[in-house]
Amino acid sequence: MRPGRFALVAPLACCLGAGRARAQAPDEPRAPSGRASAEAEPRALTPAELRWDAPEECPPEAEVHAQVGRLLGRESLAGPRRVSVRGSASERGGRWRLSLRTETEGEVGRRSIDAPSCAELADAFTLIAALAIDPQATSERAGSVGPMPSRPGSGGRSALEVWAGLGARGSLGALPGLSFGAAALVALRSGPARYELGASYWPAHDEIVAAGPPEVGARIGLVSAGFSFCHDLAGAAVALEGCGGFDLGQMRSAPFGARDTGAERALWLALRAGPALRWRPGERLALRGLVEGVMPLVRPAFRVDGDFVHRPALAGAQALLAAELRF
Repeated sequence: MRPGRFALVAPLACCLGAGRARAQAPDEPRAPSGRASAEAEPRALTPAELRWDAPEECPPEAEVHAQVGRLLGRESLAGPRRVSVRGSASERGGRWRLSLRTETEGEVGRRSIDAPSCAELADAFTLIAALAIDPQATSERAGSVGPMPSRPGSGGRSALEVWAGLGARGSLGALPGLSFGAAALVALRSGPARYELGASYWPAHDEIVAAGPPEVGARIGLVSAGFSFCHDLAGAAVALEGCGGFDLGQMRSAPFGARDTGAERALWLALRAGPALRWRPGERLALRGLVEGVMPLVRPAFRVDGDFVHRPALAGAQALLAAELRF
């Protein structure tokens, strides 16, 4: 068994078994023998209602139910009392929390349990559920029943995960008008932390200086690479992240309709920060949306035949929508 398994549920164990212990107290009067004893038939067993709601990296509900059966020593999860146990596990800042609701014969209790891993919370949930269903059977078997097996391929949230993805970007402020581009990224995730390297390509946009004919202006594009660091702020299957990073790249201006048609190139360097939402519909798939504020550290000014054509804004914004796969 995992260390601290009983420590997690100790505050609840006495309460869950109190009704059963009281019913078996030795100093209570016993039912008289004879006809009254014959009429005291055993109560019918009532199936327990168990609900386990947790992210993909946690033990699945079917295995949780099977572990409760192992603790009870039988496949049936029925007991002499009407029992409902519902648990919801979530992760925040590298710690896991189990929000628990128990109901025994109409008496409702609520509490939260914190643990370093979801597997420990699943162990605690199964022990609490088994104690609620049948305290006596559970107390006799709990010491000989090991923890649930780890979910195949889960690896735990503490393991290093490698993700790669493709996405679409939108930008306001760096190029003329509202711009759209493509992005590719590779990320390493360790627990709640994420380290990402990405590259973005923004097709050239036309900026007109003179309507003409002929039209005079420049096609301005951007290619950049960047680094980001993100940290989980809330949630698990759907997580809120806080992100920050920088971009380094090259802006290019290609004049058209002008006397001087030589292209200009200039450095692009900007800081960015903002929130991201990540949804994991499967064990190896994630969909991610990101909105960031952008502050250029270098703002090159482009000209055509001496006339100003474009310069990045003092501040702007970027958005990303990407699909990612875990390797």
